[in-house]
Amino acid sequence: SQPSLEAARFLWDYATASYSRPGVAESCLWFQNHCGGDVPIILFISWCSIRGLLVGHQLLAQVEQMVSADTGMRRSLAWLAAELKKDSKGIVQETVFAFREKLKALELEAEHLELNALATLSY
Repeated sequence: SQPSLEAARFLWDYATASYSRPGVAESCLWFQNHCGGDVPIILFISWCSIRGLLVGHQLLAQVEQMVSADTGMRRSLAWLAAELKKDSKGIVQETVFAFREKLKALELEAEHLELNALATLSY
């Protein structure tokens, strides 16, 4: 529907602008890596809050239900990219770098899809 397409576009614009601000990416990733948070969910909740939407148990339950499978797949991509950064397993560095870039692009695309889905909860 039109409202959810518009919301998805606004949420994506908000998320990318917020994430690019100094210190935000590092803070979000720290929270994700040390506390089990999810960056798209953090950005979605922030977006809801500044729009005046109630971020209560009902919304959070809907969020959890909607993204549980997506989060696991996306984290698997991030984990594989991080593992290859630590140890290339004897593969030529240029090949590993190119593959890691593809993994990062897939992870970003998965985050975009997750935010699109989350945007439908904001109406």
